Amino acid sequence: NRGELLSQYDIRFLQKVFEECAHARRLAEKHPRYENLVSQATSVYGDIMRKGLNNEHAATQHKATPQ
Repeated sequence: NRGELLSQYDIRFLQKVFEECAHARRLAEKHPRYENLVSQATSVYGDIMRKGLNNEHAATQHKATPQ
C-alpha cells in the first residue's frame, strides 16, 4: 500500500469482481471444494477496496486540514 488512490477504472473493475464473486459463491455452494478459494479471493479484493477507501479518506482529510 503506497497510499495511492483508486482510479475510476480500478473502482469499476473491483465492482465487477464483487459481482462475479457473488456468482462464484453461489457456484461454490454447489461445489464445496471451491468455497475456500472463493472466500480467499473475495477477501483479497475486499482488502484492496478497504485500502483504497482509507487512502481516499486520508487524502480528503489532508486537503481539508489547513496548513
